[in-house]
Amino acid sequence: ATERHCNSRAHQVRVWEEKRAAGTGSDGVFHKSSWVMCAELSDARSNVADVQFSPRHLGLRFAACSHDGFVRVYEAVDVLNLSNWSLTDEFEAGKAKMLSCLSWDCSTGCAPSMVIGDQEGCAKIWEYSEQYRKWHVVMTLKDRDPTRMVRDVSWAPNLGRSYGLIAAAFSDGSGSIWRISNSAGHPEPASWELEKEYEIGEVGGSEMWRVEWNITGTALATSSDNGTVQIYHQNIAKNTWEASEAPIRASST
Repeated sequence: ATERHCNSRAHQVRVWEEKRAAGTGSDGVFHKSSWVMCAELSDARSNVADVQFSPRHLGLRFAACSHDGFVRVYEAVDVLNLSNWSLTDEFEAGKAKMLSCLSWDCSTGCAPSMVIGDQEGCAKIWEYSEQYRKWHVVMTLKDRDPTRMVRDVSWAPNLGRSYGLIAAAFSDGSGSIWRISNSAGHPEPASWELEKEYEIGEVGGSEMWRVEWNITGTALATSSDNGTVQIYHQNIAKNTWEASEAPIRASST
């Protein structure tokens, strides 16, 4: 069994693979593993801001957004040989030095989609059109607002919901959860609708840097620059998302 990991270094994307080998210890069988760099991709013309693997049903792909304003999608030519990756898509998604984060839609049965955020405060959903063979904007979740830079975005896993959830962290200490719907990805064009925006965090508070959903898309974790993690759950009765407990503070020990 192997695991894959991507990281960025300046304008490069590096792909790492975990190599596991069985060994025998005094208490029985155990596994030894090491991470090996198997590819280094240098198509970006400026620093790479974020890298995310695609959902499994789209194959072994990942997307990388960089400060040259472009998003690039790579696909493994041979999943058994991760030293060879093909640049399958490249599209301009923002201004130079502005792109900051991206996240794939994991839903099946619709066209490949991702949400992309930038330092000008914009967050947009991009979808791949099979008809025109290119990526295009299908929804603007947040318009330009330089006072609320988008630090991170996360598209929630969908296990049977009739709607999607996307979370974002902003530089002013606040965050948002957008509830969206998509009529269908096939046949195109799909019909996207923003149903509601929920506000989380606190404007003027500690800067929110990361947002991440649990595996079922029912709980959201946020981290801030004051060293705390906050967990949010939906309050169905009040139709809100609320912090369910006191913030978790990172230990210095």
